Amino acid sequence: MKILLMTVNLHLEGCQSLKEKRQRLAGTRKKLGRESFVAIRESGFQDQLQKAEWSIVLLAEHAAQASQAVAYVERLLSEELDARITEIRQEVL
Repeated sequence: MKILLMTVNLHLEGCQSLKEKRQRLAGTRKKLGRESFVAIRESGFQDQLQKAEWSIVLLAEHAAQASQAVAYVERLLSEELDARITEIRQEVL
């Protein structure tokens, strides 16, 4: 079993309220959360309007599956997120 932790820092240009911030991130967060191999949590910058940090845990049976999971998450974030990714860190647990 492979367990990976991805920490994703985001910048939300022009965000005017915490409600707007949550709305802009909600769709992508829900989509990722529906995947059986993903757990996602807002882990930082909860009270800042234009910043967010997500911690995403990925579970995989083997290294190849883990690589596919990371690629899927990165693609989904880059295509659907209404925010700019400023940093992605990965750690194998």
